[in-house]
Amino acid sequence: MLGLLQVLEYEGQWVALLDWEAAVLKLAERDDWIGWNNCQRADRRGLVVLNRHFLVLPRTRMPNLASRCLSMAIKALPGHWEQVHMDTAPCLPRLSLALLPQFLSYYNPIFR
Repeated sequence: MLGLLQVLEYEGQWVALLDWEAAVLKLAERDDWIGWNNCQRADRRGLVVLNRHFLVLPRTRMPNLASRCLSMAIKALPGHWEQVHMDTAPCLPRLSLALLPQFLSYYNPIFR
């Protein structure tokens, strides 16, 4: 399976890690939402990538750190993916909803 690991740095220190992988072959909800038929899905699946893991390392604290990291990673993703896989650059990064509780607990003590 195709994948990519991104490391985000601030002042020479690692602050976040993101792990991306190629989208699954078939996902009815995604395909219906995008409007793909079987032929289009086969041709265009490489345009979608899934974020499997997103880790903000605890030693760096600053306002909106996770949001900033995610924004920078998504902006750099097409170029990084093309460099590593010599493939079409993805245009739809998909974030896992399983990451939402961890993301919220990092910022809001009520979720801890």
